Amino acid sequence: MRGVKVEPRVLQMAVGVAGEDLEKFHLVRKGILETISPRTPVSAIQLRYYGNPTPLEIDAHYESGLELSARKGLTERAMMRFICYDPFFRELTENSEVLTARATLSNYGAIFRRFPTGVFDNMDQGTAGDVLKVLRHPDGDIYAGGDFSAIGGVTVNDIGRWDGADWQDLFTGPGMNNTVEDLALLPDGRVVLVGTFTDINGGGGGTYNRIAIYDPVGDDFSAVGTGLNADVWCVL
Repeated sequence: MRGVKVEPRVLQMAVGVAGEDLEKFHLVRKGILETISPRTPVSAIQLRYYGNPTPLEIDAHYESGLELSARKGLTERAMMRFICYDPFFRELTENSEVLTARATLSNYGAIFRRFPTGVFDNMDQGTAGDVLKVLRHPDGDIYAGGDFSAIGGVTVNDIGRWDGADWQDLFTGPGMNNTVEDLALLPDGRVVLVGTFTDINGGGGGTYNRIAIYDPVGDDFSAVGTGLNADVWCVL
């Protein structure tokens, strides 16, 4: 990893304000800047990369701009500048910034994490297969879905939950009979799973044709009607 740096990309946005709206704009400008401030926990502006099975969203951090005059009755155009740190750009040079981690990561098994100190961890040696989707739950747990038979040595076919220290199965069962393609979080904290599966933990408790909902509180699955009659690749 030595000598590798992530290149910042610049995103510029134009804002047009016309006529009497200019006065109204000055009244709300402070609120807009607070919303897009780099201090906010979640960035209001994001870049989206397509081309992968799951689009990747990258936070765009406000740097400067959104300056307009106080004159009424005119049409003005203001620019805003955002900085986006592009994880796909790598530059190799002796003058590059150096990442803090200087160790070899082995047995990562399709999933690993990086601590704020820069140290990488293989999360109990990861999965025996492919991870297609990772979801961070508000309670701090990490859900990994994909096409695998075990994760961290635990039999969790195609879906597993990381509790911060170890991998756990869901609903004390072997998991799905086929691939989990995508995961989504509901407002109440339940997790939606979609994919090519038609059975969960031996089929007990309902019909799970390619879609199911997992409740972390009750540690159980619920069906969504009779499911779907074709494979599902994405859920919003």
